[in-house]
Amino acid sequence: MGIMSWWTKVVLNRVTFKDIRATTMYGMDYRAFAMNPWSSDMIPMQYFYDTKFINCEADSLAYFMEPP
Repeated sequence: MGIMSWWTKVVLNRVTFKDIRATTMYGMDYRAFAMNPWSSDMIPMQYFYDTKFINCEADSLAYFMEPP
C-alpha cells in the first residue's frame, strides 16, 4: 500500500515524457503526475534529474485537487 520507510528517497534519472495528451482515446483524463487514492499518507520526496518533456500538452502534466 505504500513505501514502508520514513527516510525513502526516490531518484529518477533521464526520464523522458513524450507526446502525452491530456485525454486518452476514450476521453478519460490522463496525467504524467497524479495522486493515487490508495497510496499511504506519507509520500517520499522525489528527485528528477535530466527530465525532458517533449511535445506534451500543458493539461497532461499534473493534476492537483483539494484534499478530502
